[in-house]
Amino acid sequence: MVAREKELDKIANAISSGRSVFLVGEAGVGKSRLLSVALGRVAEHAVVARVAAARENVASIFPSLHEWIGLHTSAMREPHSFRLSESPQRNPTVKRVVLGIDDAHLLHPDAAAFLYQLAMFDRASLIMAVRPDVPTTSSVSKLWLDRLAEQVDVKPFTRSAVCEVLSAKLGSYVHGETAKRLHAETAGNALLLRELADHAIAEGSLRQAGVWRWSGRLAYVEGRIVNVVRFRLDDLSPDESELVHIVALAESIEADLPMVAKLAHAAESLNRRGILIGERCDTRLILKLTYPLYSHVVKASMPTLTAFRLRMQLV
Repeated sequence: MVAREKELDKIANAISSGRSVFLVGEAGVGKSRLLSVALGRVAEHAVVARVAAARENVASIFPSLHEWIGLHTSAMREPHSFRLSESPQRNPTVKRVVLGIDDAHLLHPDAAAFLYQLAMFDRASLIMAVRPDVPTTSSVSKLWLDRLAEQVDVKPFTRSAVCEVLSAKLGSYVHGETAKRLHAETAGNALLLRELADHAIAEGSLRQAGVWRWSGRLAYVEGRIVNVVRFRLDDLSPDESELVHIVALAESIEADLPMVAKLAHAAESLNRRGILIGERCDTRLILKLTYPLYSHVVKASMPTLTAFRLRMQLV
């Protein structure tokens, strides 16, 4: 784990003071990895557990809580009736309980309310990974509103951080221009950076010649990087898919062009989901895909007739 020391320090300070933590960041920035490392660092002084959130199965979270916090079986079986009414007596010989919850925005309301009580009455500290573009249950939000949890923003890597991360991954120095170009392609997204680097190594365009250099020549027709992008874009509506294809072909396009303006509702939806961004240029609004890498994959996999139709419209 490199380039995340500030975030890890903030997490450690919050947990040591008995508070909980929100790890907030877009999909793929490395929240889950940061969560794992943070739990590992506090494990020496705390009893830790990690659960994955889900809306469908409320009961799935309670066995882990029972194992690590020692709740009564009756309370486990009847989570709706369980209530904490007072803070426990602190025993200095007993380690603190720290519970990590991945995708906490997916917590079922009953499970979220239960966790809120654990934090409220100082039974446990929580480290929760959430996405800013997905609504959370009221109990999860209340943890922050009641100042029981601190927010740690997990942002994409800067250009210098990309160089540091890649050098650590590859075991030797990465040329500055290579780090710059890989940062531009992925906008510093940790998941995309890892997948693109692995893809480039497999294809031979990223190789070591004294230092690591990337030629930039890649085929985006198969491999994990292609599947990762397709997974991110596989639930688009027809209008969203049409706009993604248009922007991928154009690379950047004015929002008020007729063929784009009629898809304004799709543009807003894609922007909320972090797939599309709008940049001001004088009085114009320019639309781009958030990650240039998306454009390469979309263009490589676009049906021939779709590409022909859209190119004719663009012309």
